[in-house]
Order: sequence, then structure tokens, then C-alpha cells
Amino acid sequence: MRARHVLTGRDYTSKTGTKHAALMTNPEHYVEDSGTKTDENTIDKAEEYLTQVLKKGTKFKKMDQLRNELYRHSKSVSLQQLPPTRSATRLHILRAVYATNEMVSLLSTTHDRQDPTQWV
Repeated sequence: MRARHVLTGRDYTSKTGTKHAALMTNPEHYVEDSGTKTDENTIDKAEEYLTQVLKKGTKFKKMDQLRNELYRHSKSVSLQQLPPTRSATRLHILRAVYATNEMVSLLSTTHDRQDPTQWV
């Protein structure tokens, strides 16, 4: 629950889609609840989840694909209305993982402060 909440926007991360869309997108299929992994498969699944949050039912798994499709098929779309690029989405996901790790372990007696620069 925490990971999908932070992924779609919280104090630490920018807003992506709506909370309603995030819940209706079957987040359990895409995002593990812990939100603590940063391997490529996990990041790819999180990106696919965000594409579904922005456009439910889309066949695209990457933000750049969705961005291109929306740009080509929308009559009057501005650059500000397009979803973020894949590289920007990756950084967003890493910030969300960092924030989730901090939230989960903040009150732990064995909590070691993480170096935020390792998540960019």
C-alpha cells in the first residue's frame, strides 16, 4: 500500500494520475507492497503500473511509448499535458522507493540513515 501511495504522489514525489485511478489499476499485480527493491524488473513493473494509472487499458509498458502515442493522437495536446519521459519516470520511481524505505524504517531502533544520493 505504501509503495503505490508514494508512487502516485505524496509529499516526496510528484503527482502521477489520481489516487482513484491508482487503486482501480490492480496495483498488486504491478507493485510489491514493500517498495524496497530497485532491481530493473521492479522498476519496469512500477513504470508499467504508472502507464496504466495514466491511461488504463493501454498496451504500452513504457512511458515514452505512452507519451508518443498521446502526442501523435491528441489534437491539441501541449508538452505540459504529456506524461513524463521514461528517464524522468525512473528517477521518480527511485525517489518513491527511497521515501517508502524511510517511512517504513524511520521508527525502527536499528534504522540506518540512507544516503539519498544513491537513489538518483
